[in-house]
Amino acid sequence: MRIACVLLLVASSACGDSSRDVTAQQVADSIAKRGAKSVANELNRERGLTSWSYIQDRVASGELSWLNVAAKLRPFTDAGNAEGLDNAVADALPKAPAQVLGMLGESFHASRVCSGGQFIEVPKATVVGFLKRAKAAVGGVGEPALAKSKEKCLSEIDTSLKALSAK
Repeated sequence: MRIACVLLLVASSACGDSSRDVTAQQVADSIAKRGAKSVANELNRERGLTSWSYIQDRVASGELSWLNVAAKLRPFTDAGNAEGLDNAVADALPKAPAQVLGMLGESFHASRVCSGGQFIEVPKATVVGFLKRAKAAVGGVGEPALAKSKEKCLSEIDTSLKALSAK
Protein backbone atom coordinates (compact mmCIF):
# COMPACT_ATOMS: atom_id res chain seq x y z
CA MET A 1 0.00 0.00 0.00
CA ARG A 2 2.75 2.43 0.94
CA ILE A 3 4.58 1.75 -2.34
CA ALA A 4 1.38 2.42 -4.29
CA CYS A 5 0.99 5.79 -2.57
CA VAL A 6 4.58 6.74 -3.37
CA LEU A 7 4.06 5.73 -7.00
CA LEU A 8 0.90 7.83 -7.18
CA LEU A 9 2.76 10.84 -5.80
CA VAL A 10 5.58 10.41 -8.31
CA ALA A 11 3.11 9.88 -11.15
CA SER A 12 1.10 12.98 -10.26
CA SER A 13 4.31 15.03 -10.12
CA ALA A 14 5.44 13.68 -13.46
CA CYS A 15 2.05 14.43 -15.00
CA GLY A 16 2.27 18.06 -13.97
CA ASP A 17 0.04 18.06 -10.90
CA SER A 18 1.11 21.50 -9.75
CA SER A 19 -1.71 21.98 -7.25
CA ARG A 20 0.53 20.85 -4.40
CA ASP A 21 2.69 23.93 -4.96
CA VAL A 22 0.01 26.59 -5.35
CA THR A 23 0.10 29.31 -2.72
CA ALA A 24 -2.76 31.32 -1.29
CA GLN A 25 -1.16 34.39 -2.85
CA GLN A 26 -1.32 32.81 -6.31
CA VAL A 27 -5.00 32.01 -5.86
CA ALA A 28 -5.65 35.50 -4.47
CA ASP A 29 -3.81 37.04 -7.45
CA SER A 30 -5.90 34.95 -9.81
CA ILE A 31 -9.06 36.11 -8.04
CA ALA A 32 -7.88 39.74 -8.27
CA LYS A 33 -7.18 39.43 -12.00
CA ARG A 34 -10.17 37.40 -13.14
CA GLY A 35 -12.64 37.64 -10.28
CA ALA A 36 -13.73 35.12 -7.68
CA LYS A 37 -16.63 33.87 -9.80
CA SER A 38 -14.33 33.02 -12.71
CA VAL A 39 -11.84 31.22 -10.44
CA ALA A 40 -14.67 29.29 -8.75
CA ASN A 41 -16.00 28.28 -12.17
CA GLU A 42 -12.54 27.02 -13.15
CA LEU A 43 -12.38 25.01 -9.95
CA ASN A 44 -15.83 23.58 -10.69
CA ARG A 45 -14.57 22.45 -14.09
CA GLU A 46 -11.35 21.16 -12.47
CA ARG A 47 -9.23 23.51 -14.53
CA GLY A 48 -6.86 26.26 -13.55
CA LEU A 49 -4.32 26.56 -10.79
CA THR A 50 -5.60 23.97 -8.35
CA SER A 51 -8.59 21.96 -7.09
CA TRP A 52 -11.31 22.47 -4.50
CA SER A 53 -9.95 19.70 -2.30
CA TYR A 54 -6.50 21.31 -2.29
CA ILE A 55 -7.98 24.68 -1.32
CA GLN A 56 -10.18 23.12 1.37
CA ASP A 57 -7.19 21.30 2.88
CA ARG A 58 -5.25 24.57 3.08
CA VAL A 59 -8.20 26.51 4.50
CA ALA A 60 -8.54 23.90 7.25
CA SER A 61 -4.98 24.74 8.33
CA GLY A 62 -6.26 28.03 9.71
CA GLU A 63 -3.70 30.13 7.83
CA LEU A 64 -5.10 33.63 7.38
CA SER A 65 -4.16 33.83 3.70
CA TRP A 66 -6.14 30.65 2.94
CA LEU A 67 -9.08 31.77 5.08
CA ASN A 68 -9.17 34.97 3.01
CA VAL A 69 -9.27 32.89 -0.18
CA ALA A 70 -12.19 30.89 1.25
CA ALA A 71 -14.10 34.07 2.06
CA LYS A 72 -13.66 35.34 -1.50
CA LEU A 73 -14.67 32.08 -3.17
CA ARG A 74 -17.54 31.02 -0.89
CA PRO A 75 -20.27 33.18 -2.51
CA PHE A 76 -19.57 31.47 -5.84
CA THR A 77 -19.61 27.85 -4.74
CA ASP A 78 -22.21 25.22 -5.52
CA ALA A 79 -23.75 22.97 -2.87
CA GLY A 80 -20.97 20.40 -2.52
CA ASN A 81 -18.10 22.87 -2.67
CA ALA A 82 -19.91 25.27 -0.35
CA GLU A 83 -20.20 22.47 2.18
CA GLY A 84 -16.53 21.63 1.70
CA LEU A 85 -15.48 25.22 2.40
CA ASP A 86 -17.80 25.35 5.41
CA ASN A 87 -16.19 22.17 6.73
CA ALA A 88 -12.69 23.52 6.12
CA VAL A 89 -13.46 26.77 7.94
CA ALA A 90 -15.00 24.73 10.78
CA ASP A 91 -11.81 22.66 10.99
CA ALA A 92 -9.83 25.92 11.23
CA LEU A 93 -11.91 27.20 14.17
CA PRO A 94 -9.71 25.89 17.02
CA LYS A 95 -6.55 26.94 15.16
CA ALA A 96 -7.59 30.48 14.20
CA PRO A 97 -10.67 31.37 16.27
CA ALA A 98 -10.57 35.15 15.85
CA GLN A 99 -10.13 34.91 12.09
CA VAL A 100 -12.95 32.38 11.75
CA LEU A 101 -15.27 34.40 13.99
CA GLY A 102 -14.56 37.40 11.78
CA MET A 103 -15.77 35.41 8.76
CA LEU A 104 -19.15 34.53 10.23
CA GLY A 105 -22.07 36.34 8.71
CA GLU A 106 -23.36 36.38 5.16
CA SER A 107 -21.31 33.53 3.66
CA PHE A 108 -20.29 31.45 6.66
CA HIS A 109 -22.84 30.71 9.39
CA ALA A 110 -22.22 29.83 13.03
CA SER A 111 -24.77 27.02 12.78
CA ARG A 112 -22.53 25.26 10.28
CA VAL A 113 -19.03 26.36 11.28
CA CYS A 114 -19.33 26.06 15.07
CA SER A 115 -21.55 23.01 15.50
CA GLY A 116 -19.13 20.21 14.67
CA GLY A 117 -21.39 19.38 11.73
CA GLN A 118 -18.39 18.60 9.54
CA PHE A 119 -18.03 15.25 11.27
CA ILE A 120 -19.88 12.36 9.69
CA GLU A 121 -19.59 8.80 10.92
CA VAL A 122 -16.74 9.46 13.32
CA PRO A 123 -16.52 8.39 16.95
CA LYS A 124 -18.46 10.59 19.35
CA ALA A 125 -15.25 11.17 21.34
CA THR A 126 -13.64 12.76 18.28
CA VAL A 127 -16.47 15.25 17.88
CA VAL A 128 -16.61 16.02 21.60
CA GLY A 129 -12.85 16.56 21.70
CA PHE A 130 -13.01 18.90 18.72
CA LEU A 131 -15.91 20.87 20.22
CA LYS A 132 -14.10 21.24 23.55
CA ARG A 133 -10.96 22.52 21.79
CA ALA A 134 -13.06 24.88 19.70
CA LYS A 135 -14.90 26.14 22.79
CA ALA A 136 -11.65 26.88 24.60
CA ALA A 137 -10.21 28.65 21.56
CA VAL A 138 -13.34 30.71 20.88
CA GLY A 139 -13.72 31.51 24.57
CA GLY A 140 -10.26 33.04 24.53
CA VAL A 141 -11.13 35.58 21.84
CA GLY A 142 -11.39 38.99 23.46
CA GLU A 143 -11.90 41.41 20.58
CA PRO A 144 -15.06 43.46 21.24
CA ALA A 145 -15.90 43.57 17.51
CA LEU A 146 -16.24 39.78 17.54
CA ALA A 147 -18.45 39.56 20.65
CA LYS A 148 -21.69 38.74 18.78
CA SER A 149 -20.05 36.13 16.58
CA LYS A 150 -18.32 34.67 19.63
CA GLU A 151 -21.63 34.41 21.49
CA LYS A 152 -23.37 32.72 18.53
CA CYS A 153 -20.49 30.31 18.04
CA LEU A 154 -20.28 29.36 21.71
CA SER A 155 -24.04 28.80 21.74
CA GLU A 156 -23.75 26.41 18.76
CA ILE A 157 -20.87 24.57 20.41
CA ASP A 158 -22.81 24.22 23.69
CA THR A 159 -25.91 22.98 21.86
CA SER A 160 -23.88 20.35 20.06
CA LEU A 161 -22.11 19.25 23.24
CA LYS A 162 -25.47 18.88 25.04
CA ALA A 163 -26.91 16.87 22.15
CA LEU A 164 -23.89 14.57 22.16
CA SER A 165 -24.02 14.06 25.92
CA ALA A 166 -27.68 13.02 25.63
CA LYS A 167 -26.78 10.20 23.20
